[in-house]
Amino acid sequence: MGKGPFFLTAALAAAAHAGTAFAEIRMRRLGAIMGRLVDENEVALPDVEVVAYRAQPPLRIAAKAKTDDCGIYRLSGLAPGRYWVRNAAAELEDGSGLLPTFYPGATGTEDARPLRADLDADTDGIDFRPLPGHLLTLRGRVTGCPPGEGSIRVTLSSGT
Repeated sequence: MGKGPFFLTAALAAAAHAGTAFAEIRMRRLGAIMGRLVDENEVALPDVEVVAYRAQPPLRIAAKAKTDDCGIYRLSGLAPGRYWVRNAAAELEDGSGLLPTFYPGATGTEDARPLRADLDADTDGIDFRPLPGHLLTLRGRVTGCPPGEGSIRVTLSSGT
């Protein structure tokens, strides 16, 4: 099935050429992955960012969401395919930290479980517990910027 304006135009032209005044257009909804983040006591983790990546290296963000006050997230707008889901690092109110953790509780993609997203469907029940840990802050100065450049982008990656 084609997508985008080209497919829609072709469908309408075919209906007009056949002499019919009726055209049926079905817009399919992209997939979603839903679940809940909880701590080791099954207490909801609100306001934590959750990210979906295509299940292939290098990691590329496909969707982002934040958990609500019940720890529930919904990653929507996903094209059909396989995805890894991971929470972002977060500092909790008590000063403790949550490490980036892939579903179902892995620190890297080699132990992460890929999840399937399909058109017109929600993959739900993807609940997991982010691993607790200490977060660090990295500070520094970038030197050697080309003249006239207002900013430079620096990306840090753990390779997972």
